[in-house]
Amino acid sequence: MNIFCLFSLLCFTNVVSTSSYLYMGKKINDKFSFLYKFTHLYKPTTNNNNHINSIAFLQENKPPPIFFSKIKSYLRLIRYKNIIPTLGLSYTGAFLVNPSLYSIIISKNLVISTLIIIGAMSSSMIMNDLFDMKIDKINNPNRPLITGEVSEKEARILNALILLGVELLNLLCLPKKFQNMIHLILFSLFMYTPKIKKMTFLKNIYCASIVSFSTYFSAMVYSSSLSSPSIQKIHLLKLFSRTIFFGSLFNEILLDIRDREGDYVNEIKTLPVIYGNSNALMVASGILKMNFMWNMYIITELFGLQYVLFVPFIFLPMIYGVKKIRTYDYDPKYVIETTHISTKSLLLVLLYYCFIAKNG
Repeated sequence: MNIFCLFSLLCFTNVVSTSSYLYMGKKINDKFSFLYKFTHLYKPTTNNNNHINSIAFLQENKPPPIFFSKIKSYLRLIRYKNIIPTLGLSYTGAFLVNPSLYSIIISKNLVISTLIIIGAMSSSMIMNDLFDMKIDKINNPNRPLITGEVSEKEARILNALILLGVELLNLLCLPKKFQNMIHLILFSLFMYTPKIKKMTFLKNIYCASIVSFSTYFSAMVYSSSLSSPSIQKIHLLKLFSRTIFFGSLFNEILLDIRDREGDYVNEIKTLPVIYGNSNALMVASGILKMNFMWNMYIITELFGLQYVLFVPFIFLPMIYGVKKIRTYDYDPKYVIETTHISTKSLLLVLLYYCFIAKNG
């Protein structure tokens, strides 16, 4: 399967996903066009300056084209801001097993595996929003399905098109030994919101596992067409995957603390709902400290003491964030601030591990 087939498949999926809304967009634009023309035809007889000002106001405040507005809403629905971190995790995994930029750039397998991961992630976001509409009215009232920017029917059609693209890429482009992994992931996505999400703490582990899986999966697919990487590189990949897993698990618990009110009303049995914010934060803090100590130990064992000196600078801001959450009595503002700090710290982990892979 050459790269032209991949490009054709992606173009086909994109055309199908957007064309189904052009007719509706045209109808709405026609209404705005009629209103705009009507205001031009109407000429008041009293004050020409007022008329000119009115026309200028309408020209400056014309509604944006409905097509672009819809695209923006769809991007928000799939949480497009997660795409860049996902790309970073996938390509970092590949770099850790073979730190060659040229080999990574020309790797067809890596591109395909990354597109599949992004598609699966986007689908999971849509399904989560569809199942969680009642909860999001309290926890996330600005989500596109809640505001009406995207209808349930539109979300289901978009999700079906994304899943179709993922499955076609999987069957037509990936080596056969990896195809069943994607089938298992897609099946688990369908089971997550109606089943797994209701299981206390297990849902946090599941979400963190999916995030760390993206790193390991891309590295395996990428290295399948190369010579076997060294044992040291494999250990570094495993350590990176575990670090991302525990970092994501830490964030998941913090997000449950933020959403405690909505989860309590809707009887979602998260750690904060059952055991309280204090105990949930204690678990999150324990996970963070274990992640910190594990990194210190493994990096020292694999690469020596000189490479471990930077690790505290990565984790100490998160530890301080936990203390700040307690100080301000679990204020959602400081919970979200700490999750942002955690995300930036994991980015530093990504960059630092790449440095170690290249120079260690």
